[in-house]
Amino acid sequence: MIRVVSFDIDDTLYDFQSASRHALEHVRRRIAEISGVEDGRLTLEVLIADLERTAEEMANPYSRLHDLRTRAFRRTLQRFGRSDRAFAEDLNRVYLAHRFDDVKLFRGARELLGELKQRYLICAISNGEQDLKQLGLDGMFEFVVFASEAGVDKPDPRIFQLAMSHAACAPREFAHIGDSLATDVAGVQGAGGWGIWLNWDRSPVPAGFSPDEVVNALEEVPEALKRLDGSTGCKRKSARGGESR
Repeated sequence: MIRVVSFDIDDTLYDFQSASRHALEHVRRRIAEISGVEDGRLTLEVLIADLERTAEEMANPYSRLHDLRTRAFRRTLQRFGRSDRAFAEDLNRVYLAHRFDDVKLFRGARELLGELKQRYLICAISNGEQDLKQLGLDGMFEFVVFASEAGVDKPDPRIFQLAMSHAACAPREFAHIGDSLATDVAGVQGAGGWGIWLNWDRSPVPAGFSPDEVVNALEEVPEALKRLDGSTGCKRKSARGGESR
C-alpha cells in the first residue's frame, strides 16, 4: 500500500515557465542597459537556449544552479563581446531578485496537498530552487529533497532513494507525481517506486516510457493513487520493459 506521495514542484504545482521567463526578462534588460545591446538581438529565447545548452554540458547541473546560470549568462554575454564573470554574477543576482515575483500556483494545488495529507506522508523532490513561503506551499510537505542539497539531480535514482530513506518506506510504498516523463516518472521507477505522469497537454505516451498512471489535472491525482493502491500487490511493467513488484 502506498504510504508516501512525493511531488515535483516546477510546472507540476506552479507555473515555473512563466515565473522563470519573468526573471529572465529582467536579466535581458540588465544586459541591454549595461552593454547597449539592441532588443532585437537579445531575446528571451537566446537566454533560454544558452541555459539549456549549458545544462546539457554539465554533470548534475541542477545541483549547481548558481554555477549553471553564471556559465550560461557568460555564454550569452560572449555573444555581445562581454565575458567577465563579475557581470555574469550580477545577472545571477538580478535573476534571483525576481525569481518569485510572478508565481502562480496551479488551481487546486494547495487544496490537493491538504487533502492528501489526511492519508499519506507528503514530500517533494525538486531540481529547482524553491522558497516554499513565497510559493504559498509552506507547511504542506513533511520534507523536501533538493538536488542542490542531495548533490544529484532527477532522474538519478539516488535522489528518490534519499527521499525514501527520509520517509522510512519501501520503494513499493512510494509514489511520485511530476510533469516530466524523463526526470520524474523514469527516475522514480528506476528507484523502484511508482510514477504518475501529470500530462497537462494530453500527449500520447512516447515510446520508451511506461508511467504507472497518467493524469491530466491535479484533481485526478487522488483517484490515480487509489488505483495504484489496488494494484500494488500485482506485477506491472517498469519503464525499462521488465516486470517489477
